[in-house]
Amino acid sequence: MATFPTEWVRSDARTARQARDPAVWCVAAVAALASVAAVVFFGRRGDLLSYFDTAAHMTIARQVLDNSSGHLAFGQLGAVWLPLPHLLALPFVWNDSLFYSGLAGAFQSMVAYVVLGVYVYKIVRDLTGSLAAALAATVVMLGNANVLYMQSVPMTELVLFGCIAAMIYYLQRWIQTDRWGYLVAAGIAADLGCLTRYEAWVVLVAATAAVAIVLHAKRATWRRAQDVLLGFVLFAFLSIGLWLLWNQLIFGNALTFQTSKYAKPSNWVNQSDIAVGAIGISIRAYWYAILENAGIAVIVAGSLGLCVAVARKRMRLVVLPTLSVLSLIPFFIVSLYKGQRPLHVLQLNDNLYNVRFGLLILLPLAIGIGCLLGALSTGWLRRGGAALAIAVVLLTSAWQFGHGGGVLVKEPDNWLTSPGAQKLHGVSDFLRSRYDERGGTILASFFGNEYVLFWARIAPGHNINEGSFKIWDLALEDPVRQHVQWIVMRDGDRTDPVYADVHASAALTRSYRLVYRRLDYLVYERRG
Repeated sequence: MATFPTEWVRSDARTARQARDPAVWCVAAVAALASVAAVVFFGRRGDLLSYFDTAAHMTIARQVLDNSSGHLAFGQLGAVWLPLPHLLALPFVWNDSLFYSGLAGAFQSMVAYVVLGVYVYKIVRDLTGSLAAALAATVVMLGNANVLYMQSVPMTELVLFGCIAAMIYYLQRWIQTDRWGYLVAAGIAADLGCLTRYEAWVVLVAATAAVAIVLHAKRATWRRAQDVLLGFVLFAFLSIGLWLLWNQLIFGNALTFQTSKYAKPSNWVNQSDIAVGAIGISIRAYWYAILENAGIAVIVAGSLGLCVAVARKRMRLVVLPTLSVLSLIPFFIVSLYKGQRPLHVLQLNDNLYNVRFGLLILLPLAIGIGCLLGALSTGWLRRGGAALAIAVVLLTSAWQFGHGGGVLVKEPDNWLTSPGAQKLHGVSDFLRSRYDERGGTILASFFGNEYVLFWARIAPGHNINEGSFKIWDLALEDPVRQHVQWIVMRDGDRTDPVYADVHASAALTRSYRLVYRRLDYLVYERRG
């Protein structure tokens, strides 16, 4: 049986008081109101679908219900993006209004935002016992302009944040109580996170190491340590195993999510990118991403608070689950250095790209600020410090909203005015003006054209693409026999399979006529 110092354990009476804490419901209610207000704000600005990936996330979910086969097809979830966000959107994407507005995918982010707030509050209240510190940390997290934006759009980050915050809390409670139920709950939260974004896999490995460190510090027997670690791994890594099994059964390779042509880093990273092979630039790029998302005041105060927590014997082990999130810092730096992921910041590049990769570091920083406030010697100092932190965060966010939003709003806004987006707008507007006259099936690659049919408001069920399996190959070979009415391709782009396989075919010349050629896009319509 593991033993550990009593200063690491909350008394049953204190645990019971926290379980009945009415402030939790207040946090949830205020977070819900803030969530709705942010969605209304960004919806009126037209920013709910600004991020390039939003249309793809929405369409993948819709294709499960509405696809060229005419049947329910979970295979449409694919093998690259993790499936949980798309599964959560299924109850809503069937409705055209919710689908084309982006709300069908934003609902899950909004719920996750509330969950995130509740768990940040509970983590800090549990660590410090201070209401003021817990509320301040919650506002630092939820009041951030970039978090408010990401919870308003059909992206996957907020679901990840909520899952990781839940995992941190339950691991923290396990450390304090040694109760198996908390470890199981932490494993379930980790499973959900690992089905949302791959960053959760990295954090889970670090969290597993934290569990091992705690067991060693508690002087657990070797048998006890094995049982606990094996139990946690079986629960927490289950979803990763299921994802590998899915890839094997559906696509014939357990590592399809990493090795398929749609998962190759070359799809996103130019090997001439200044961060590739340059460790110094990779470090600076990720630093600037954290800075743009969190701000220097939060970084300094949060880092100091985490150091204070580590230095205090009572909190040293209990804060390890929070520190596990920091494993993402070396992960992203190495990813940039190796050319696995792109990240552009204005300080080093002439554009913004994937700056949201730095946003999750706000979670341990917010908890660190709570720990710093909780370490203040008197109640009035804690309350005064909390009031100051809340005021700074809210004023900063108000200023950012008044100037167009945080950096994560500026990134997609810049993309929407780029030549690439204009190409998509051109062909999409053309299809929208012509499609209703003739209707019919459209042959177009999904990869790289995610916005084309979405902006044209043509339902995914009318599109034959890579997810159509056997129909896709047959349509590339002979579009006429598959009753294809429209063919969309990127002119001269050999990475577009429609251009590569169909452009020079006799079937195209014989049975289709070119009706649109502009900005590197070609659209053909069937004759007759």
